[in-house]
Amino acid sequence: LTTHDNSEVVHNSDVVFFAVKPPHVGKVAAEIAPSLTREQLVVSIALGITIRNIETLLPPKSRVIRVMPNTPVVVRAGASAFAVGSACRDGDADLVK
Repeated sequence: LTTHDNSEVVHNSDVVFFAVKPPHVGKVAAEIAPSLTREQLVVSIALGITIRNIETLLPPKSRVIRVMPNTPVVVRAGASAFAVGSACRDGDADLVK
């Protein structure tokens, strides 16, 4: 699928990777929120944006996981931590691992 429409991408995805720079988080969240369902998992790597921030921008009960990579991942020598949001289901964390 090739598209420039974020809503179309969300509509056709089970897992949505939210990888935008912090100034663009609100705009992109507003674009995808109407297409998001509770069946989809949102995985965010947006720097400095908390799960709570993301959850407030998306529909209620959105399943959100925040991944926090450290700088050495750029050269494949780092690690990433992750945290699950309040609406995540059993198995969501396993998917991110």
